[in-house]
Amino acid sequence: MANKRKRRKIKRTKEQSQNIHARRRFQERFGIFLTKELKAEILQTIHKGFASFVEKQSNRISLFDVTVNGSTIRVVYDKVRKNIVSALWPEGVDGDGKRVSDSLSKINGEENELETGIQVDNEQQSSQSTS
Repeated sequence: MANKRKRRKIKRTKEQSQNIHARRRFQERFGIFLTKELKAEILQTIHKGFASFVEKQSNRISLFDVTVNGSTIRVVYDKVRKNIVSALWPEGVDGDGKRVSDSLSKINGEENELETGIQVDNEQQSSQSTS
């Protein structure tokens, strides 16, 4: 029986974890590398009041819309740590840059057809059971 070495779990502060998460989300969703300079610029925009306040989610977390490289990005901001937590698509836009309302209308139209089909089936079953 071979002795297996246990991996040591890296201890990170909440701020470090937030930084890692934010960097990944900026890259994943927008293809933007969140450098220290860009992060400082975004934080300065929020602190000086140039970012559009969207909503307060808790005593600690707020959402702001910030323009970065010509794209509007919804930034999750932690006011206690004065740190960026994550990056989201602005409301009403999905990951492909298409308006969500367009996608929803297509989905709702398909759902209405499905519901109609189900209602017809139920009516047919009730008329068959009464016959």
